[in-house]
Amino acid sequence: MRNPIIRDYQSLLAELVAERKRQGLSQIEMDAAAFIADGYTAKLEAGYKCFGPISLAAVLGALNVALVIVKLDEHGRPIVEAAEVAA
Repeated sequence: MRNPIIRDYQSLLAELVAERKRQGLSQIEMDAAAFIADGYTAKLEAGYKCFGPISLAAVLGALNVALVIVKLDEHGRPIVEAAEVAA
């Protein structure tokens, strides 16, 4: 995954779809890996359903990715704390 800054739902969905495809998972395989209902990934990707807290966590876990909250400055650039630079 590229580590993009995602600012809206459609961008989040597009990035998760791209990651699913990069990992070579079909929608059906994604359903099984995330322990979500058969056909749910297809509905999410088609826009018939939206992620809820449980389905989002399940998909993130199945893809082995995480979301990180990043504070942005007034120009939309990430603010890096001194402690993060040292880590």
